[in-house]
Amino acid sequence: MSQTSSSDLLVVGAGVIGLGVADVAAREGLRVTVLERERPASRASWAGAGMLNCRPWPRVKTPDYHDLVLASKKRFPEWAERLRDETDIDIGLLACGALELYPESRATPDGLANLERMIEGCHARGIRAERITPAEARELEPGLKTDGLALAVHLPDDGQIRTPRFGRALALSCRQRGVDLREGVEVADVWLEGDSVRGVTTRSGERIPSEAVVLCPGAWAAQFPTLNRLAPRTAKIHPVRGQIACYRAPRPLAQRLLTMEHHYIVPRPDGIVLVGSTMERVGFEAVTTPGPQDELRAFGASLLPATDALQPLTAWADLRPGLKGSHPILGPVPGAQGLFVAAGHFRNGLVLAPVTAEIVLALLLGRMPPVPVDPWMPKGFDATPSVDDDK
Repeated sequence: MSQTSSSDLLVVGAGVIGLGVADVAAREGLRVTVLERERPASRASWAGAGMLNCRPWPRVKTPDYHDLVLASKKRFPEWAERLRDETDIDIGLLACGALELYPESRATPDGLANLERMIEGCHARGIRAERITPAEARELEPGLKTDGLALAVHLPDDGQIRTPRFGRALALSCRQRGVDLREGVEVADVWLEGDSVRGVTTRSGERIPSEAVVLCPGAWAAQFPTLNRLAPRTAKIHPVRGQIACYRAPRPLAQRLLTMEHHYIVPRPDGIVLVGSTMERVGFEAVTTPGPQDELRAFGASLLPATDALQPLTAWADLRPGLKGSHPILGPVPGAQGLFVAAGHFRNGLVLAPVTAEIVLALLLGRMPPVPVDPWMPKGFDATPSVDDDK
């Protein structure tokens, strides 16, 4: 096998999680190499709608999860300003607010009790949340169809970013700081000698040395044998396809994010409207299909009737890293000194990118992490799901 020169840190995976880790590490003066099987900031990091929200739903049994998401969301203004100043790329950070919409079918005693607990959880964390009537929701969003709605929750602190810009900005920031971004490199496994990391091996047989490796594998976590052996829950990470339909309107159709259960509408200030998303277990098939696209079109029209007159500009699909139970998985992998993992973020990889990067860097350098990390470490998990199915 061939062997290339060493770096201080190898990051496997150049989605926003891996690029974020590489960026903060390079700022600390580390020599960083990032290995990506396709292109940096592609796949799910490009495909996501870019919603930044933190809603403490009662079905999530780990309260620390909401605190983790909130801590990351609060970092976006600083990250957006820094990336704009250094790369001249505006990631489109916008504090647009959101409306969580409740159809009459959800207005059951249990549903309303969960709603009140969600609002209480928001208030306990300093997140503004107000229960409003459908008429009040219509006043906020005149284009909203309120037939069949029982109530809504106004969340003024929710926001959005433009995900392709975020990925491009992170990749450019990394390159400007000397990070070696290698495309088209598929890592086969971690290279261990005894219980210490020595780097990684690629599918082509190349050994790339480093005494520290961070695996940010997205939906492909179950394809790393050493990781799966030492941190068995990573083998349970599986692809969950999400599809999005994209429209362009001559004017903005709404100002706020509109969400209802697993579906959402993300209106952009330039008239782009994203309608998502599906959750499909179809393996690694990242393709759009007619049935789910029809479902998204119907959902969009049910809330914003103006979308019904629009032809889809485009549509796409990609794969989230689904994981039942507590997620994500962050930290040092037991039994392999120098090996770290950041995986299983499911639907919140974008919003969790900043805090994930800072946690991994702190653990790598032996510092105190910025937030408590015990619930997310790759050991000590129980089998009790913290969410209903995949959150």
